Amino acid sequence: MKKRIFVSVMVILITISMVFFAGNIKYGGTLTLTGGAASPSPARIFNPFSPSVLYGAYAIYQPLLNVNAFNGKITPLLAVSFKWEDNGYKLVYQLRQGVKWSDGAPFTSKDVVFTFNMLKKYPALDTRGIWSSGALDSVVADGDYTVIFNFKKLDTPLAISIDAIPIVPEHIWSKVKNPVTWTDPDPIGTGPFVFERFAGSTYFLKKNPNYWQKGRPYIDQLKFVIYTTNTAATMALSRGILDWGGYFIPSIEKVYVSRNPKYYHYWFPPLSVIGLFFNDQKYPFNNLEVRRAIAMAINKERISKIGEYGYGLPADPTGLLPSFMDKWFYQPLSSLKYKYDPQEARKLLENAGFKMGNDGIFVDKNGKKLAVNLSVVTGWTDWVTDVRLISQDLKKIGILVNIKSTTFSTYMASLSTGSFDMALMWTGSGPSPYFTFKARLSSKNSAPIGKNAPANYERWEDPITDSALQIYRESTSFSMKKRAMAIMEWVMVTQVPFMPLYYGPVWYEYNTMRFVGWPTKEDPYCVPENGYGNFSIILTHVHLR
Repeated sequence: MKKRIFVSVMVILITISMVFFAGNIKYGGTLTLTGGAASPSPARIFNPFSPSVLYGAYAIYQPLLNVNAFNGKITPLLAVSFKWEDNGYKLVYQLRQGVKWSDGAPFTSKDVVFTFNMLKKYPALDTRGIWSSGALDSVVADGDYTVIFNFKKLDTPLAISIDAIPIVPEHIWSKVKNPVTWTDPDPIGTGPFVFERFAGSTYFLKKNPNYWQKGRPYIDQLKFVIYTTNTAATMALSRGILDWGGYFIPSIEKVYVSRNPKYYHYWFPPLSVIGLFFNDQKYPFNNLEVRRAIAMAINKERISKIGEYGYGLPADPTGLLPSFMDKWFYQPLSSLKYKYDPQEARKLLENAGFKMGNDGIFVDKNGKKLAVNLSVVTGWTDWVTDVRLISQDLKKIGILVNIKSTTFSTYMASLSTGSFDMALMWTGSGPSPYFTFKARLSSKNSAPIGKNAPANYERWEDPITDSALQIYRESTSFSMKKRAMAIMEWVMVTQVPFMPLYYGPVWYEYNTMRFVGWPTKEDPYCVPENGYGNFSIILTHVHLR
């Protein structure tokens, strides 16, 4: 009798252990993280295609696949596999079966086809240039779990962009009158979390009980707290309020890590280039000599050390990331790279017909001062310092800069519509420099001022650039692709469509006091940022300590 009781107790204990510590994983808890840049009372926007989307949307909507920008490793999400057919003119995805939308409706190929055709119908949503590339012909379903992307011309790099598009439910979005302006306040997704409630500057997501990855997520709830300044966020991190942050913190070892070195950690891997973007279609930036003069007038070393505390090293004029230099840089361009030289910058402006006024500011032939606006996001303390340093450098060569501080949503809207003069902005990332150049410099991603540009905010429109990108897309040999990128590097160095300032780290702070399983420098299983595929992977790895 005692043996039976003992066995029964052991069975109960084992069952409890399996529920709460399956595979030594502890379930439960509320993870607190940053909610995204917004006003103190943010709009409830979960539309994954909106430039003002809240970070929580990334835990709700998922793409087909996730490509690790560090090592190229592919993690299947809504698709389990893909393959090229017909010599690169057909891309076929096999979808994951058994996935349900959070309202219980089945996920099928119809949802994928609908999502991509919606991007075609509303170009403002096509921020990755899926259709504007001109390569894609159609997206069709072949049964419930096969989707075929038919190409009318070769463009194998486009697969990386296709992989990353968040898929939305046809049965919900087909009823939306205008998906460009829709806020999507009650999102229905396939991700590991679902929307729970909104409360002022804080909102909550809860575990999706029907998530397709069995046993995950381990976390019960996500608490997103919105901080409008880095200072407020830093205080929350240092007090242990935030488990996961994504902020620039000056002297992070002293300000953050030293407060609790056992549990407070950070990792700032370089993944993009932060550049000074010019509105290339607007005076005076439509003048090459003005762009060149600005590029030579700015002391990137000073910005790196003072504005960025050494986290972001000065960027190469080509815009290539350090990891790309050995493989992609065209050495004959070395002698053409511009350098910091304020005196030469002034000469360029004088040779372009500008005259120095009595107040030390250049004027053009019509007597108009060379005065420009430089936009920055309110509360982004490193960028605020960066633009102050830039304005000082430009004033020294006779360009007057007016700094305009705005909210993030206003900032992005001005970039999209072209209602800015100069602004700081990051580039994208991918397995080659092509992805950066395509997004920011392809005329397909541009638009007339006043219209929304998907990604080419500078509105750089140049046939040489477009031809080089086309050569890369349609080439199958690395040597030809490298030649195409050499042309792009020449454009960056000699035409200066935008000025690379410094390498942009992924701002990533994490606290292991309550939760573990984070991506680290030693285990970079995922890029540590709030992105659709990244978020799904990170939030299904992290668990209670």
